[in-house]
Amino acid sequence: MVHQLVLRELLAHTALARELGLWQQEVAPSVLYEPFNGLFDLALADAEPRVLIELKVGAELSDNQRGRQRARAAELAAQRVYVLMGPSFFMAQNEPEARNIGSPELAAAVRKAVGQLGGTLGQPGPLGELSALGDLGRTYADRLEMDAAAWAGEHDPRAQSGIDLFRLYSEMAACWPITTRPSKVTNRGGPDWILNAQAWTRIGTPGWEPAQFYWEIVNGRTRFKVNWAGDEALRLVVREHFREALETAAREIGEGVSRTHRRLGSAMSALQLSGDVRDEVLVEGRVSAEKSRQLYDRATALFLRSIELLPSLTEPRG
Repeated sequence: MVHQLVLRELLAHTALARELGLWQQEVAPSVLYEPFNGLFDLALADAEPRVLIELKVGAELSDNQRGRQRARAAELAAQRVYVLMGPSFFMAQNEPEARNIGSPELAAAVRKAVGQLGGTLGQPGPLGELSALGDLGRTYADRLEMDAAAWAGEHDPRAQSGIDLFRLYSEMAACWPITTRPSKVTNRGGPDWILNAQAWTRIGTPGWEPAQFYWEIVNGRTRFKVNWAGDEALRLVVREHFREALETAAREIGEGVSRTHRRLGSAMSALQLSGDVRDEVLVEGRVSAEKSRQLYDRATALFLRSIELLPSLTEPRG
């Protein structure tokens, strides 16, 4: 990983750790590469690791990894730092007792640290090494600033790129009465950007105990899904019952819906709202807070009515 290798050199041989406020000791830190069998990407240490660093460029940190990192940092009484670049900076979650560093802050600190280096380009020995490191740092800062500018600039809310979908969903979520945030999943067909992916609901209707129901926005479509952990032979039956309940609820409410592709799996789409969410929430190219909230309310009303309509489901006993 290029970021990991470059930061290892800059942290080890410049004042970058000080400029970021990660190191106050007089003696420069040792920089550990992938400590604890790769649990972290880097660490700053004297006799013991004092600062544990995780780098993320285009992904979120899983809850499992985050929990293990939290436990190891507590064991060592060490600071946790997440260096988040690209989409990761904008997907960052608030993590207690940890620090997030994004591309703009990192770029500024790198420029300041390499500006303190001596040396002249082409000189032999240590002076030449310092000059080469300075050139590397300045090039790296250029890259970080370009990355930050791509996220800070204008975006096309109708585009299909990860950046545009993430920012569209973030603006929509800010208008909702719940706290949620966009997430990314990688499927066989490529990455999907999703909003409201974890709002799962269980019901007490007999036979439906293995089911988790939810609705989400994925790639511009509002879809109603069921995650089935019961008898595999019932998957299509479960999906069909949910689809029928959704269609009945849609007729009652007067909501336009359309069917999705029929796919087997633990999480199955049963139905979706007709049309693209961008047609619903954008006014003159911007997210309308009122229309975004209306979309949330409509989807929620249809969802809640549909699970009320589900019939009792009796699983066959072996």
